[in-house]
Amino acid sequence: MLLVAELSLDAVFAGLCDLFGSFADATTVELALRRADGAYLHLRHAAGRSYRIDDAALRSDEPVVAAMREPDFLEERDPAGLRGPLLVGDEVVGGMVVRSEGLSAYDELQAAALESLAPYVAVAVRNRMVLDRLERERFRAEHDPLTGLANRALYRDRLAQAIVRSQRDFSNVGVLYIDLDRFKPINDRYGHEAGDAVLREVARRLQSVLRATDTVARLGGDEFACVVERIGERSELHAIIEKITHALIRPVVYKESVLPVSASVGSALFPEDALDDEDLLRVADEAMYQAKSRRVP
Repeated sequence: MLLVAELSLDAVFAGLCDLFGSFADATTVELALRRADGAYLHLRHAAGRSYRIDDAALRSDEPVVAAMREPDFLEERDPAGLRGPLLVGDEVVGGMVVRSEGLSAYDELQAAALESLAPYVAVAVRNRMVLDRLERERFRAEHDPLTGLANRALYRDRLAQAIVRSQRDFSNVGVLYIDLDRFKPINDRYGHEAGDAVLREVARRLQSVLRATDTVARLGGDEFACVVERIGERSELHAIIEKITHALIRPVVYKESVLPVSASVGSALFPEDALDDEDLLRVADEAMYQAKSRRVP
């Protein structure tokens, strides 16, 4: 159970706390794992509550850090406690402290059981840390750092997948290309922080209009795009455009300023308008510029 890759780090730690609580009456469980940059991942469960600090600056004399320097697990009394290093092979990767407020001391059987679990704890938590890091790196590679939306690369990948699915179930795919109107004057007059606030709010509004199964992306600058799957008639796509236009026309309040927002939207429908992702984007882009020429003098 502790090595299941689908579990989050918090879920892995919660499972450990339940395990220690059930057979060793543990009321406090504390783990610290050393990071390459010298900081620690600090996990602590006490008084029925857990917390996690990913970049903890722990002092060297704190018990959970001192435990890393111990050659073996040490028992403590009044209350019962056990602390020692977490090892993966011969490498010390962290420290562990387990305490029980209900016991004055752990007996030999409990202490031996806790110590025997330490290598599995080390592997489970360290593996989950590695998976978390990989997932964060993948997210950064596929998402826009300002808005958290899909970036251009992920958008193209999602569109290609949507086309494959639509060919399988004989449905349509809608592609929307969205460009904000008069965005540059906001940056020029109010500064880039205001512009960033507008972009984040536009991202939030687009996500509120689209379904969770659709993809909303920021392609760069003030350009956004959406992949809308399982579209029926073209009128359904036009209805979504109207919702987007209505959602984006409301001004954005930034500090004490009211910033006007509006957008031009172009669309394309697979397979009616184009048969591949590049042509769909081109058609939607051209439609957006036509819409903009009618909206912006």
